[in-house]
Amino acid sequence: MLKQTVAAGCIAGVVAACTGAGLEAAGDTMRDAGTALAGAGAAISGGAGGPGGRGGHGGVAGAAGRVMAGVGGALAAAGRAVAAVGGAGGAAGAAGAVAQEPAGDGLPRPHWVLRDASGVPVVADITPAYGDTAPQFQVATPTCVHVSHYGQRRINLAYEIPTGHIATSPACGYGLQSTADWHTGGTYFLEADCSGPAYGPPSSAASARLVGGVAYYVGGAGTGTAYATSYVWQTGACMPVTGSKTLAPFIPVPDDVVNLLPGAPYVVELAY
Repeated sequence: MLKQTVAAGCIAGVVAACTGAGLEAAGDTMRDAGTALAGAGAAISGGAGGPGGRGGHGGVAGAAGRVMAGVGGALAAAGRAVAAVGGAGGAAGAAGAVAQEPAGDGLPRPHWVLRDASGVPVVADITPAYGDTAPQFQVATPTCVHVSHYGQRRINLAYEIPTGHIATSPACGYGLQSTADWHTGGTYFLEADCSGPAYGPPSSAASARLVGGVAYYVGGAGTGTAYATSYVWQTGACMPVTGSKTLAPFIPVPDDVVNLLPGAPYVVELAY
């Protein structure tokens, strides 16, 4: 049934555009139909003889069925050949695949490209960011870059263009707050002495930071869990927070994300 469905779709379209599998399925279907027609013709011929009777029509039908079966067999063989060539070509194409964009409509498609020190483009969706001293309404050199996605991985962190390190400057927009310990800046605790581990609100501005030079983000088991009582460090003391808080633990950012851009210094360019 599946082969017949594929064959029907292939026959309904342009045969030259069908895959090898589609051609093979179409050929098999045609061969089977021809064999059935030939069999029907033989049955008719056996039932009534004579050139003017049903036997004559059966002979014509049988001959037509045999021709159809032969053509179907040839088409199926061609489909298998196309499939074999397509399989080898598909493997080679996957190895050297590049992103393709529609062309020929004359529309500009500007996008930012991040290149490493060797000029190799990074497969990432990026946006440049600038320091506070960058001139307004003029060409300026970005100081960092926000990486929204790296391939299909969601990153949502900023990196310094000269070094490739995770950015800590507020000018980067997504730069991480850098502190010496957890007793600074919107950190929550479940212990009354704020001894740790540290928690934070998921998906907030304080959901990622550098603490003691190590990058952390809010995630892991417990995300979305509401705590009726939590604590924060204020003015040198651990203070209770009233009301239910939805918190999750800070966990280290994966090493491959910390070292996402190892080919510094980088260059950002606007391409079309």
